[in-house]
Amino acid sequence: MINQVTTHALMTIQKFVILIVGITLLCCCTSPGKQKEGEVAYQKELSTELHKIRNVDSLQMLLQQFIEKNDNVGKMLCYKQIGSRQRESSRFSDAINSHQQGLDI
Repeated sequence: MINQVTTHALMTIQKFVILIVGITLLCCCTSPGKQKEGEVAYQKELSTELHKIRNVDSLQMLLQQFIEKNDNVGKMLCYKQIGSRQRESSRFSDAINSHQQGLDI
């Protein structure tokens, strides 16, 4: 009698675990594509806007905002533009450091 109850309980737990795993897989398989499309659009739009900003100080202020928001895409793109502006003004060591920080993100 105890073995039957234990066996039934184990089978119920297995079914529950399989159900949870299945739901998790379905959720994971459907959302990343849409999320990536949104991320790509955000990245393109932000890159275009940051490219228009020519002042390094303005870019550094935006970088601070992205750091506060923990926006890695914003931080990465901001470092890229800061590095480009530094390179254009012959601040090569600073440019390398900025680009490296963007790559590290």
